[in-house]
Amino acid sequence: MTRTKHKFWAMLGVMLTIALGISLCGFTTDKASAFAEEELCEHDYQTETVNATCKDMGYTLYTCSICGDSYKDDYTEVKEHNYAVIKIEPTCTNSGYTTHFCVDCGYEYSDEYVVPNGHTFKDQVIVATCITDGYTIHTCEVCDYEYTDSVELAFGHNYLPEVTDPTCTEGGYTTHTCEHCEDSYIDTETEATGHSYGEEVIDPTCTAFGFTVHQCADCNSRYVTDYINPIGHSFVDTVVEATPDSVGYTIHKCTTCEYSYLSDFVRSGEQPTDAKQPEKPEQPTEPETPDNPDNPDNPDNPDNPDNPDDPSEHEHNYSLKTELYSTDKLIHISYVCECGAENNGVVSVTFTEEGGNRYDFVIDDRGFVDFSEVVGGKYAVEMFDENGETLMWYELEIEKVETPETPDEPTVPDEPTTPDNPDNPDNPDNPTTPDEPSEPETPDEPTTPDEPSETDKPSESKEDSGSNVGLIVGLLMTLVVLSAGGLAVFFIIRKKRKNK
Repeated sequence: MTRTKHKFWAMLGVMLTIALGISLCGFTTDKASAFAEEELCEHDYQTETVNATCKDMGYTLYTCSICGDSYKDDYTEVKEHNYAVIKIEPTCTNSGYTTHFCVDCGYEYSDEYVVPNGHTFKDQVIVATCITDGYTIHTCEVCDYEYTDSVELAFGHNYLPEVTDPTCTEGGYTTHTCEHCEDSYIDTETEATGHSYGEEVIDPTCTAFGFTVHQCADCNSRYVTDYINPIGHSFVDTVVEATPDSVGYTIHKCTTCEYSYLSDFVRSGEQPTDAKQPEKPEQPTEPETPDNPDNPDNPDNPDNPDNPDDPSEHEHNYSLKTELYSTDKLIHISYVCECGAENNGVVSVTFTEEGGNRYDFVIDDRGFVDFSEVVGGKYAVEMFDENGETLMWYELEIEKVETPETPDEPTVPDEPTTPDNPDNPDNPDNPTTPDEPSEPETPDEPTTPDEPSETDKPSESKEDSGSNVGLIVGLLMTLVVLSAGGLAVFFIIRKKRKNK
């Protein structure tokens, strides 16, 4: 068993030594072949000039067009940077500095730093009111940065009451008005007290109506009811006989009001002649009872209750009369009596177009309505009295007048927008105090530009022939030593076997 083991190790050592020797011999042969070829190539070098840049040195590249061998020579120094200088001014929060930028390679660095200018604030004080908080707005005049502080809470309303007593026709109430901002509200409302009428009966006379006056003791409101016709005269006749020196006549004297008149005039010896008696006034018709006697339309100024119209006097019978002046776009409106009396009255006029557009006018002091603002077309014209009752209605067609088109007005450019409500921020009732502006960050100190890296100095591409020969010799010596070592191991093992 031991002999077999020694034989195995001896054979393994011999095989390794032979493999190593073959490998070294092959490497040495290849090197020698390449060296031989190099020594045999007659180089044809082509030159290429590489210019120096801001980062790299320049040089001349020699390349053999036959075997590809190359080397570098004729080195030139790195060029200086071609800097463009950009100066950045400081702002309220950012530092100023100068940037040096190389336009050839893009390298840059900054220096000459200047500290920020800081904000220049302008203060605006918003005074607190009853419902909004007060505060101070600090706005930078340079960059428009702003913040608020000095908040003063709203102090609330301070209402003062004022009582308005009820009247006959209007209710009472209490008005509460703030003494600071005049805001107000109403409460404690009470109903109107109503009229307190007293009555005074006016008896009729021979020629005047009787009636009842209702007078409010609180507000002087007044209206009249219960008209009674005049009672007429009650005459007593007294005959005065004629004499040779005087005319005779009959005296008719009213026993109620002592009104009197004479008739039946005669001379001495003549028979009385019938004198024309004055016409008795026609009995007036009793006026209609008002629809609302407790609250007439005009209780403060009833129509002549103390002296109703004398039936013997002329009563005007007015009718509405209109005159149209188409050219001047005028309408003359008046009330005209058959006796020639004229009254303008209070009349309103409405023009309604077919499309629904409506124009309202009121008669002026002279009785004219100017409808010049009404454009051409067909209109329904309606006239109303002071109570809104329709007096007259008719259709009117107004000739359309062509007007030259006016050129469009040049559009006015929009005003530049201003910040939303700068004097009254979104939440003035509870403005938040912003953080104090933070100090600007100081930019990093400029880094010193890296010195351009120098390329390795050119090395000779041609190897020294002596060093190649030395390499080959060294390899051969190694092979010899390894072979000798393998033989020595073999003989030692063999000797040990023999001794055993």
